[in-house]
This record gives sequence, structure tokens and C-alpha cells, in this order.
Amino acid sequence: VHLLLEALERVPAKAVIVGFGDYRDELEAMAGPNVRFTGPLEHRHLVHLIPLTDVTVVPSIFPEAFGMVAAEAAAGGSLPLVARHSGLGEIAAALEEVGVPAAFESGNVDDLVDKLESLLGRSESEREELRRRARLLVRKQRPRLHFAPPGIELGLHLLHPRGLELLQPVAALARHGDALDDVLQEVFIGDTIGIGFELRVVQKR
Repeated sequence: VHLLLEALERVPAKAVIVGFGDYRDELEAMAGPNVRFTGPLEHRHLVHLIPLTDVTVVPSIFPEAFGMVAAEAAAGGSLPLVARHSGLGEIAAALEEVGVPAAFESGNVDDLVDKLESLLGRSESEREELRRRARLLVRKQRPRLHFAPPGIELGLHLLHPRGLELLQPVAALARHGDALDDVLQEVFIGDTIGIGFELRVVQKR
């Protein structure tokens, strides 16, 4: 987050920082008047916040298996701009293949400033075209998941108004050890915002 705060000293934009951590007090002391901290928000609130933002910046320096935040932002109508590493970089690479600039060099504040200025400097019609491409890509993506070794727990992170309803067939399949690909093709992306998955299988027969 400190990298984003540094960038915002040079970019005329307002920012909302969502999340929590041990360094919040220090980060708030670094932040200018154009920055607001919300603390942790539940996904039922993020569903409404994400579409209100022009860009969703993910400056995380920690590896992520799947760039869930980037996918959710794209599906929700906010252009993701993420550090290019691990799962975040994979999502960004897919977006860049369809012409959506979506990443900056991890830890490089100058590159983050350049990419932010480039996105925010575009016309609303240009940004809307980028949002359209990003949403289309995310909705077309289908996860290709394989079974984990027995004993690993199943954990799903859902961001969808029908999340509990959609969870039931997935959990049933996992319990019986069936392939998940087919059902996830229907479950993975909803009409309003993406469903991010951290999925590990309970057991297999």
C-alpha cells in the first residue's frame, strides 16, 4: 500500500484503501487528503464499491496463487492495475492480450505512476471500451481445476448474489470426488460480478 500512497503524491486522483493490517496507523500518517481508509469490507459491500471506481490498484508484494482481486475488479467494471507477479501477473497478462493495460512492475513506483496516469488520462469512452473488453474476457474464462491430494479442505470464495445457491452443487461434487470442470463452467462467472475461487478438494475416491 505504501507504494500506492507514494504514487498518489504525483497523481491527481482520489483513492479508497480497503483492508486491514498492523501498519494502518503508519499508512494513514503517510496518506494525503485525497485518500480514505475504510478498514475491512465484506464482499456484499465491495459489490457496490468496485463499480464506482475507475481503477482498482493491487500493489501487493506477496505471491498469490490466483489474482482473484484483479478478476473481480474486471468483472465488476473497474480496470485492474496490479503488480506483475504470481497469480496477479497471470490475470494481467490475459487482460493485456485483449488490449487492456493491467499491470506495473512490482515495487516500481515510477511505473505505477506512468500506468495510472495513462489509464486516468484516457477519455471516458476509451475507458469504457477497456472495461467492456475486461468484463468480456473474465466472463469467458473457465477454470481448469484438478484434484488436490486427499485431506485438503475445500475452500471457496464467492462473490455473487446467488453464492450460497451456487456453492451447493460444487460442494456435492467435491464430496463425491467427481470432476469439477463442467459445473464450474456454469458457476464461475455470474451476470453481475465475478466469482473468485480458492478451491481445494476435500477428498477423492
